Amino acid sequence: MLVHFYAFSKKLARYNYTIVNVVFRHGLFVLSVPSVPTHRRILGDAVRIHRKRLKMTQEKLAEKTGLSVVFISLLENGHRTVSVDSLLKIAKALGVRGRDLMGEL
Repeated sequence: MLVHFYAFSKKLARYNYTIVNVVFRHGLFVLSVPSVPTHRRILGDAVRIHRKRLKMTQEKLAEKTGLSVVFISLLENGHRTVSVDSLLKIAKALGVRGRDLMGEL
């Protein structure tokens, strides 16, 4: 059973989910995974799509914007909010307008 839990937790890690709580109840592992708000997911996906369209790495985007690689990664995965200043830096580095990153928000 522990092998199944390990395989499942690796699958969650691949999608950048963080397991915040694990409880063993009635012969099953019960996991708590925080949800990512939709608006953060939309913004993060837009940044990732535009970045990959330019064949740009997160490191290169961080360098161009003066932001950290960790921040870019967390933003793309919906785990961070962004200030207007940072959003405009990212948009400029990607060659798009700020509203192009906002999508259907």
